[in-house]
Amino acid sequence: MLRNPRAVALTAALLMLLAAVGSSPAGDADVPPSVRTARDRVFPSVVRIDVHTQTFAEGEEEIVRGTGSGFVINGEGHILTNYHVAGRAQRLIVTLVNKERVHARLIFADHWTDLAVIQVEPQQLLRQRAAVTAAPLGDSSMVVIGEPVLAMGTPYGLSRTMTQGIITNNERYFSGETIDGYETGDFNNWLQTDAAINPGNSGGPLVNLRGEVIGVNTRGAEMAEGLGFAVPINVAKEVVGRILGTGKVERSYVGLRFRELQDLETHFGLTANKGVLIESVDPRSPAEQAGLRAEDVLLRIDSTEVSARFPEELPEIRKRIAETPIGGSIRVQVKRGETQQEFDVTTTRLESEIADDEREYVAWGLTLRSVTRMYAAMEKLPDSNGVLITGVKNASPAERAGLEVGDIIRAVERQAVTDLAAFDALYRRTRERRDARILVEVLRGVAVQIVVLKPLDTE
Repeated sequence: MLRNPRAVALTAALLMLLAAVGSSPAGDADVPPSVRTARDRVFPSVVRIDVHTQTFAEGEEEIVRGTGSGFVINGEGHILTNYHVAGRAQRLIVTLVNKERVHARLIFADHWTDLAVIQVEPQQLLRQRAAVTAAPLGDSSMVVIGEPVLAMGTPYGLSRTMTQGIITNNERYFSGETIDGYETGDFNNWLQTDAAINPGNSGGPLVNLRGEVIGVNTRGAEMAEGLGFAVPINVAKEVVGRILGTGKVERSYVGLRFRELQDLETHFGLTANKGVLIESVDPRSPAEQAGLRAEDVLLRIDSTEVSARFPEELPEIRKRIAETPIGGSIRVQVKRGETQQEFDVTTTRLESEIADDEREYVAWGLTLRSVTRMYAAMEKLPDSNGVLITGVKNASPAERAGLEVGDIIRAVERQAVTDLAAFDALYRRTRERRDARILVEVLRGVAVQIVVLKPLDTE
């Protein structure tokens, strides 16, 4: 029987098309086994965190909505994330791997390491028959440059996203870093990776190909590609252990600021790898009271020799001091000129320059927070009395009175303002009396000024 060549060709093409459509996709067969293993071990623990955060801008309180990431660290529903994700949250909603949404509460947040622990509500888990799976935690001290890693999280709100890269530096040092004005990174170095870390990835896990979390994704470099940074998981383990053990993280402070000695050894008559330069001593700090000075070279803390030739060696020295019991004494040995001297320094509790008690006062049109001991020392204030103006609303009574951001309110109606609680009491009293004019004393720089404020009638 003769066949139509065109018909034969058409039939063959149709059969090929049907074969292509009917074949199953390669799927996991094309995923490298190590990547598949890492994904399957950690993905079930990764969560999306929707956050309502209290912020203050231009004299007003604002609630800002955002999205971050986290991962479950135990069967009790504790989740590790970043401070800048959950540290000031008013409301937290967690989306689990099965897409169930549950409420969570903040347990504690530590801005010094940019870490926070939150916990999903156990009763809600039971009601919704939702389970949590803890991520395996690795050892970040074993991380090497060039090691393949996976960054997991919720970039730009896109849940269950994974990017791949390598470790490009395993001890990256940052100096003077802040998060929303709060100090961070003084006590640890960072893991650097070229795995994409975008807004929303913060708090998610950085994972090795054994399926172990080796870091907490924290930030990407602005205006750059392939520069992401994570808090090493060993740092997180220490912080989490203290949070779950005591409910908080506290550190000691003595007031020493250090600088590495690279290229300065000859100037100070030192051999290489010996000592760390005291670059400055905080005013009114325990170190200043003990007699330590800038340009002393610290050689020993108690019985341990210290040295920092390179910047990445500084966090460990700060950490050694910070881990001393608060109120305890440390003996330091320094080289001053040609002599070596010893000093006993009594530690005090480390606090931020920025207090975390900012509040809005609607009738005055401003926001205030406490003056910390550290802020007073850095600004060379006579003491830490008063409250700091952090924002002034446009066209408000505070602006019309001439009050400015950075002013410190020291008295209201000739009554001393020692702290935020004292200001609260005086503010309420003027509201109850419906005072039309209020005498306010402020410290601006080194000058004291008196202003008259006319508050709003209603709040």
